Amino acid sequence: MTITAIVYRQQFEQRQDPVVNLSQLRLHPREKFFWWRIFGGILPTHEWLSSRHLPPPNPACPWGCSEPEDINHVTSECSFLLDILSALSNWGFFVPRFRSFAEVKLAIATVRKKKGAGLQLYCYAVYQAWRSRNAKKHGRPFGSPTVLAAAILATCKSHSFSSSPEHWGTIQPSWLSSPNSWYPPLWAG
Repeated sequence: MTITAIVYRQQFEQRQDPVVNLSQLRLHPREKFFWWRIFGGILPTHEWLSSRHLPPPNPACPWGCSEPEDINHVTSECSFLLDILSALSNWGFFVPRFRSFAEVKLAIATVRKKKGAGLQLYCYAVYQAWRSRNAKKHGRPFGSPTVLAAAILATCKSHSFSSSPEHWGTIQPSWLSSPNSWYPPLWAG
């Protein structure tokens, strides 16, 4: 290993930037860019717009939460986001819950490659909730929390599953006991 590589590695190992850990979650580029904007403090929430002297007409969350839309609300408190997470949980998928953006930031900073499946679902859920929020604000159609939860699973399935059988169980319902065993569908008999 060259001296340049050693110095470069040490510089990033000492850095406590959660954006570096986003690569371990294996997000799509669009979602990774979205989270980069969150960590950079440049997501255009009502709070961000007001700080730029662009006051929005209604500072409350567009989903009727009656709370100001700030980064904490968008990443952990919004009722629409919680409905998406509840739909995923009701289907048997483990998705972590957070009370603030600081907790989300800490979880992403300490993520491990093999333990990030639930956090990956969470990151996709926050992105889908934000995307639907923008669609609602601009008068475009948006999906229900259940539809968005299904879209999240489809996105994760197409991106996260590898072709090797030992990795097929990365994101699966908790009622399945073993990731290496096969269960026939209930309708099959």
